[in-house]
Amino acid sequence: MMFYLIIIFDRLHMLCDLEKAARCLVGLQRSTDDDSTQEYVSHSKLLSELDARLDMAQYSFRTQEPILCLRRILLGFNDG
Repeated sequence: MMFYLIIIFDRLHMLCDLEKAARCLVGLQRSTDDDSTQEYVSHSKLLSELDARLDMAQYSFRTQEPILCLRRILLGFNDG
């Protein structure tokens, strides 16, 4: 049972990272908590948020490798 929870957490983690990166790369706005104001996500802020989220993930190769692979792909879009 615990293994399935880890898999679900990892997939949700990657989905959240994908959404944040897409919003940053496309230049979309994200809503703040009160939905009345919106802010743009800068590249430096995105990287710091992604690093903080990675620190919260389970520290194992099996867990972090797919997350880091996705990030390499997303950051590659920014270069191209």
